[in-house]
Amino acid sequence: MTVKLPYKSDSAAKLPTVLKGKPNGQIPAELLVPCGLRNFLMIEPAAGAMRAMVAAAAGDGVTLSATGTWRSYDQQKAMFMDRYSTTSTGGKTKVWEGRTYWQKPKVAMAAVPGTSNHGLGLAVDLSDSPSVPICAASLAWLADHGPSFGYWNTVQSENWHWTYCLGDDAPISVPVTAAAPAARAMAFAPASASTSAPAPAPAPGPVDWQAIAATDAKMMAVVFPGEIVEGAKGEAVSAVQWKLVAVGHEVKVDGDFGKKTAATVVAFQTGHGLTADGRVGKKTWTALGLHPV
Repeated sequence: MTVKLPYKSDSAAKLPTVLKGKPNGQIPAELLVPCGLRNFLMIEPAAGAMRAMVAAAAGDGVTLSATGTWRSYDQQKAMFMDRYSTTSTGGKTKVWEGRTYWQKPKVAMAAVPGTSNHGLGLAVDLSDSPSVPICAASLAWLADHGPSFGYWNTVQSENWHWTYCLGDDAPISVPVTAAAPAARAMAFAPASASTSAPAPAPAPGPVDWQAIAATDAKMMAVVFPGEIVEGAKGEAVSAVQWKLVAVGHEVKVDGDFGKKTAATVVAFQTGHGLTADGRVGKKTWTALGLHPV
């Protein structure tokens, strides 16, 4: 089933006044709040509109998750360097800091650092779960309801990429403290209706993006050791686990290729059209964006 999505270009997104004077990827931590998707953060009012949309979707039997929202400049840089090379790959090109970069094979595109709407706290990569890509049923719900919450698909080649586009004029929003069931009631109840006070949502701890970028660079330098299978241990296993986490899977980065890691590899392979055998060969290693084989 092909779903026609409501589209606006990223450049058409109106910026909330809170972003005035804030460089892309350098938003102060106090402006980033939970948005109702895992432990991810966005700015208000985009976050409030997302909390309302997640609650409304849940009320209609649709579970929205995400693989990413806000990205700091350092995280954007790490992702870009992970996906692009200064050596010609024959892929599409982008220019950053006066230098041409080629997109690596079998990886998604990434914005030039400092230009992504993720760096403004407005964009989200939606999914059905941390390890399951967004499905047609979820996209159909978003096509019908996304603009009602201020969200449009803003990259036509990426049906998962949605951006809050209405600046300060969020049509529906819920407080950051609202739990999902109460959030739906608050979003759609008449103004005179009252609801009991919901439990506060736990605030995520601070994120050291520089440390993340440094670890990613270290993992990118790990050389493919040959096929990695259940029972393997070591730095190459840690690199695989690190990349699985980076694309939204939940697995412990401990260098131990146990049953949980194998099952997560199967989920990754399934989502990328690879043989789902839970073994990390050259194709899976490359698809994870690790050191070129």
